[in-house]
Amino acid sequence: MPEGEILPGDVVRVTATLANARSRPVSGVDSTLTAPAGWQVTPVGTHPTTVAGSGTVAHAYDVVVPADARAGTVGLTGTVSYGGAGGTATLPVSADLMVSPGVAIASATTAPDAVAGGATATLTAVLRNRTTVTQTGDLTVGVPAGWTAPDPVPFELAAGEQRDVTVEVTVPWTVAAGDASLVVATGPTAAERTTAPLHVVLPVPPGGAVDHVDLGDGASETAHRLTASEHSGTNVEAGLTRRYTHSSYPGGWFELDAAVPAEGRFVVRVIETFDGARRKTYDVLADGQVVHSVDLTRTAGGEGTIVHQFLVEPSAATADGTVRLRFRDTAGDYDPSVADLWVLPVP
Repeated sequence: MPEGEILPGDVVRVTATLANARSRPVSGVDSTLTAPAGWQVTPVGTHPTTVAGSGTVAHAYDVVVPADARAGTVGLTGTVSYGGAGGTATLPVSADLMVSPGVAIASATTAPDAVAGGATATLTAVLRNRTTVTQTGDLTVGVPAGWTAPDPVPFELAAGEQRDVTVEVTVPWTVAAGDASLVVATGPTAAERTTAPLHVVLPVPPGGAVDHVDLGDGASETAHRLTASEHSGTNVEAGLTRRYTHSSYPGGWFELDAAVPAEGRFVVRVIETFDGARRKTYDVLADGQVVHSVDLTRTAGGEGTIVHQFLVEPSAATADGTVRLRFRDTAGDYDPSVADLWVLPVP
């Protein structure tokens, strides 16, 4: 078998060898080699039909790897046969070729490197054709759960060519601030993939808010007619006043009035506080209807925050410019703990 990488378009020399363990010569030596459909196999030179006693004989073949061969293991099969007193003996032979990707992802970057919810970033992947033949394919981008993946982008690279391929990636309105990872791929194998970072930013306090509620602040809670379940409470966490439902009493809730746009969509942006590495799951209702299910995980220890937001579509409940928002704990995990929320119109 050949040494080094095997790429699409390469010609690979494969040799079938027969060793004669007898002291007498063996005649009638023959061989075959078969590759998958689309692959070309050509015998090389003269294939000897006899092998001396205690000797060896080799039959060489050139195998042409198709230009469109995918990365991965490809099996070759064949036979080696020889004559004997009892007739012809046929031995099966096989070999595996490891085909490397014809296209390398030299780099993958996003611009801008920080993007707000609802905004679009441009991902640029630098692709390089490592072969001596034209390579075609599709560049795909995998996105976090809840995002919409962009359509694959076709590419064609001449032999040895390097080219930038760009893809537009839109951050959803319903999203949490922090680092996201985009999976850039030209094929299914690990060697055909890389990642590109994208930082999601949700500024607080935001500009242009329709309303703001400072949870844990008595005056703000009173102004927004806040009510809560029995064990809900307030204190300071991560340096912010906050209201929680109490994880020791599942099913707790708190609710408040919030001004919203009377027409069009809007987002509710929230500062969520944590006392450590926790997963929080809860529902948010607007006038009695669930409009979002929160599922947030923080991996860092100690107190901290995550800023997140969710999109609310216009409805009969929002048409009067006010909704009653309820934050309702669900079974398992940890409870809602909100320091601030803002209502923002969506352009």
